[in-house]
Amino acid sequence: MKKQARVVIGLVAVILLLSYAQFKSVDKGLRVVTESVPCTSSGCFEAISHFEYLYDGATKISRVESASVSPSGRYAAYSNDTRVMLYKRGSGNSKDVTHGRNGLPNAFEWNEAHSKVTIDFCQDNPNPVKCPPLIIQLDSQP
Repeated sequence: MKKQARVVIGLVAVILLLSYAQFKSVDKGLRVVTESVPCTSSGCFEAISHFEYLYDGATKISRVESASVSPSGRYAAYSNDTRVMLYKRGSGNSKDVTHGRNGLPNAFEWNEAHSKVTIDFCQDNPNPVKCPPLIIQLDSQP
């Protein structure tokens, strides 16, 4: 009986340690998470749909179509229904920084040393005159 009790206690301890390690490894900052959602309507293309969401810790900020988190993890820029939004970690608020531009961003280039993110919409048209990038100043954002 004592040997069985030690084995059970040992197993419980291992399970608790693994659970704690998994809890500690969860990123508490900004991140993009893909979630699988079962389809409940009759017109579904797939039985399970996959959507991406921006999270700030455990808080779901928004569903995103394309997104990028800055290297420091302080900011995230994302596209949501053809609008480009900027989110500052911990603020709880996203700001529309679209400035009249429509479409999905192709690339995000972060330069936090100069407090800006450059967003490219025109992968097929690299001519900056016909398709200028959207440059967002970070220091004036939420």
